[in-house]
Amino acid sequence: MYSFSRSLISRSMAYLLILFFCTIFTGCKPDEEDVAPVGGDVEDPLSPAPDVRTTLSGIVLDEEGNPLAGVTVTAHGETTTTSAEGLFELENIQVPGNRCVISCEKENYFTGTRAEIPLRNAVTSVRIRLMSSATTHTIDAASGGTATLSNGSKVEIPANGLVTESGASYTGEVNMSVRYLDPSAISFGALVAGGDMLARRTDESTSILYSYGILRVLLSGSAGEKLQLATGKASTLTVAIPQSQLTTAPQTIPLWYFDEAEGVWIEEGVATRQGDKYIGTVSHFTDWNCDDPKEFATVIGRVVDCNGGHITRGEVFIGQSSNDLNNGVVLQNPDNGAAEGRFSMRVPVGMALMVVVPPPAVPITASTERPHWVMVPVPPLAAEQVYDVGDIRPHPCPSVASGSFKLKTGDAVKSLNVKVLSGGTNNNLYKGSTPVPYSGTNFSMNFLAADVTYSMTITTESGLVVTKVFQTNAAGETVDLGVIDLTGPQLVTISGMAICQNTPLENAAVTVSWAGGSASATTDNLGLFAISMPVGTSGTASITHTRGAATKTFQSPASGDFNMGPVDLCASQTATGENSFLINGDGYQQVKKALSIKPYPDSYVYFNRDEATTKLSVVDASDAIGVTLSFLGTTPGVAGKNDETGAVIWMKSGNKTINYWAGYGMSDTNVDITITRYDTVGGLIEGTFTGTFVGDNGSTVTITDGKFSGVRYFDFSGLECRGFCM
Repeated sequence: MYSFSRSLISRSMAYLLILFFCTIFTGCKPDEEDVAPVGGDVEDPLSPAPDVRTTLSGIVLDEEGNPLAGVTVTAHGETTTTSAEGLFELENIQVPGNRCVISCEKENYFTGTRAEIPLRNAVTSVRIRLMSSATTHTIDAASGGTATLSNGSKVEIPANGLVTESGASYTGEVNMSVRYLDPSAISFGALVAGGDMLARRTDESTSILYSYGILRVLLSGSAGEKLQLATGKASTLTVAIPQSQLTTAPQTIPLWYFDEAEGVWIEEGVATRQGDKYIGTVSHFTDWNCDDPKEFATVIGRVVDCNGGHITRGEVFIGQSSNDLNNGVVLQNPDNGAAEGRFSMRVPVGMALMVVVPPPAVPITASTERPHWVMVPVPPLAAEQVYDVGDIRPHPCPSVASGSFKLKTGDAVKSLNVKVLSGGTNNNLYKGSTPVPYSGTNFSMNFLAADVTYSMTITTESGLVVTKVFQTNAAGETVDLGVIDLTGPQLVTISGMAICQNTPLENAAVTVSWAGGSASATTDNLGLFAISMPVGTSGTASITHTRGAATKTFQSPASGDFNMGPVDLCASQTATGENSFLINGDGYQQVKKALSIKPYPDSYVYFNRDEATTKLSVVDASDAIGVTLSFLGTTPGVAGKNDETGAVIWMKSGNKTINYWAGYGMSDTNVDITITRYDTVGGLIEGTFTGTFVGDNGSTVTITDGKFSGVRYFDFSGLECRGFCM
């Protein structure tokens, strides 16, 4: 099976390989068919359209795919808040029939916006990721300043150029959050505002954008007040162009800002190319995009299981070019006959594209490796063309779980969600819950990964919450979950991990006891366990293994699940040595910083077999300082280095964090690392480091007498063992 890695294969070879696998695995259609896309047509999607009724159901995640609770979700005048699992639902709301816009807001995050083609009188599924807006730079408003990112992107603030929301001039410290969105990065399509890249030009026409880089900018004062450029003031933006796009980047390009109220990109201004950067001026701050406007076509298709039935949940990705596999759509499942299970996505015309279907239950995150992704090429399309890629089957074939419900008289299922607890060969499975389609008292999930432990949570209209843990069979096979009784007491899932000094313990005996009952389980090969017990109940978990034993008390929640995290059954036998350094510059004068390190998983050291590098991260118990090192070599002596190795030191003061960088191919920086000890797994990795570092604020500091010491965790390999391995 073709495997896609981060090192891009040449386009010609990739295209031949993809054509081969398209034929073998998908039965895709290379010729265009005249098939209407799901939920809309190729007419102007920003023009007014009659309203329809739909239920918006989805999940909000952070950049790494972790669910976010307490997010305010708004769509066309209706508002709700995400649950502890990051889930939300806006039931039977009225939205424009050709494009609805969902907005998500949470403190310390940029606003997340997603546009979807709604399904009339059905459930429209949404998945939204939010980007952290933590402070990256600080300047003085009176003198102005420049925020520079590691790739050379910049935001220049003029002196005395900022005002508050009321229009009053602002003086004092300015906290800046400046983030760059790389259109060639894995997470681009998941994080870009709007998602569908639709834009309105100065002549009011509609285009779809092809991006060459985006800067997200938020400014706030010392008291947290929002700041903007004053009338008549301008900021100069420098936006890095990805290396892979330098050959196609035009000399001048329109600038676009994202209008959060309308959920669309608006053309305003022009940027000029200087080398590998675009430079332009703006009069206000938002997301600013250097984009080439294009007409659009539509790609449609269907994702099917081994039996040819449409996959009821999952994601499909169609990037803006053949080496960009980022923009995604959640599979929808309207009951509309021939179009059942089809996906539809607008794409820019005249460009080679790729439809990508991930393995079952492994949607994309910023860190997801991509073996076994099925890729189907799409030729350059003409304006308003609709291109059908036909049926695509994920690889490996999905596993299936089905069953039915026993309900109280007059009760009904309100929601049904499933999430991964542990996964055999797929260790980087999606971290959040996935809504499950159901019909009356029956359900069938044909989108699951094989040999994986899942937790299914059912909520009834009467408020009953029941959790069932199950494991799937082999690829293509079905596990019958039987009849699930929804007439009894409410249950939640209690989960955790048994470890011994960072080593997962398989076959540990786990017993959870509470007043009036108990339940038992055995940990799997990853040390994980899951047990169901009544809600709102005090419980005690007793875990025993030949390596040791431990107990932990807890209170089960009123709803949702409870994860007690790692439980160490072994007394620590390895004490780390000193972690410290001297810093000089940027206000420091040979100041010693010593770290009292937090245990795993906050601090860790491991060897990455794929990259032949050692990764070390040490976090102080105060959460106010940390050191990250990456170096080549596993034997005592001077450590090797390349453009992928280096060091980062971060220090927090109040709500402000500054990072100091060295190595990683950055000019005017250097870090030298010497290994003094390199034990086997469970032992210590120790050494020293010195170097010249550059801070987020542009200041240079020197680090001397650096010392590191950490317990060696398992080796990592995404290729050999799909995660951590001995």
